[in-house]
Amino acid sequence: MPIARKSALTRAVLVLAATLGSPVQAQSFGTTTFAQSIFSFVDSDGQHHPGNTCDTSAGVCNTSMPYASASALTALGASSGKVVADSIGRGGAGGALVTSYWWDTFTITSSTLPNGTLVTVEAHIDLDAIAVPSLAAPSHYTRGQAGITYGGPDAPAVAFVGTHTANPLSSTGTFGQLVGQTFVLYGGLYLSAGTQFFPSPDHGSVDASAIYTVRVLTGGADYSAASGTRYVVAVVPEPSTYALL
Repeated sequence: MPIARKSALTRAVLVLAATLGSPVQAQSFGTTTFAQSIFSFVDSDGQHHPGNTCDTSAGVCNTSMPYASASALTALGASSGKVVADSIGRGGAGGALVTSYWWDTFTITSSTLPNGTLVTVEAHIDLDAIAVPSLAAPSHYTRGQAGITYGGPDAPAVAFVGTHTANPLSSTGTFGQLVGQTFVLYGGLYLSAGTQFFPSPDHGSVDASAIYTVRVLTGGADYSAASGTRYVVAVVPEPSTYALL
């Protein structure tokens, strides 16, 4: 079901409640967040100024320049971000992007089904995005996308959703696993906004949040996650609210 949109300060990323279990290897789960803002200004010497970047596993990433800004907040099972790009005309233009991932290692468990029994796993995404496309740049420069992939961040998506406009969207995919089998899921959020040199001022932006849930559909089976996380609804602030805190 699509999640309801909320105001800028109260719209929350729906996230999972975590209950940590036994110690696990650090690489079995985690987050990575990359944000970049690019300021392009042709001055009297014809120079294009470089961009600012932020790359962290801590979950919170913020960067800004005169004509662009990007921020993101990533947690296990959820992410949110905002990218803004502006142009004041022929003098300068901006571009911004956010790429964030969370990943976790899952093991199918059952107290009644023998190891090797085939079960069905469901992966679901709710994406709430407000995208304002640039007037001058093609629409693909301004977009919000979210996906869940099996086995790695570049693997084919189990569930995927994307938008160039203001839409609450959802996507669901299923796949088979065996009781006792261990596998890794990646949840990703990608946001991009850009403007080109244009005679008049221009603007492009995306403000989005995503929640990713995983459940076993087969009766008598469940999963345990390396992080100890149970993917149920909870609330954490969006990046703009987090910055105020």
